[in-house]
Amino acid sequence: MDSYYKKSCDKEITMPAVAIAIQTFGDFLGFNPHLQILVSDGCFDKNGMFYLFPNDINAYRLEALFRHNVLKMLKTKGLVTDR
Repeated sequence: MDSYYKKSCDKEITMPAVAIAIQTFGDFLGFNPHLQILVSDGCFDKNGMFYLFPNDINAYRLEALFRHNVLKMLKTKGLVTDR
């Protein structure tokens, strides 16, 4: 995902700010595992300078990339299968 951020900010050495929490329940406390995610709308460089994303960032592509990378990581660790 950071490669998407680097290309969007047009800077090579940057880091997004992200907070992710795993939640395992939904309405009425039923089992519903999902993630709560807060993501910055730009990147920070090593000196703390913040670079704002352009207005035309594609959040749907970023979401698909995140999903792909998480599932790939889980599969590599043997935590999920193709099924």
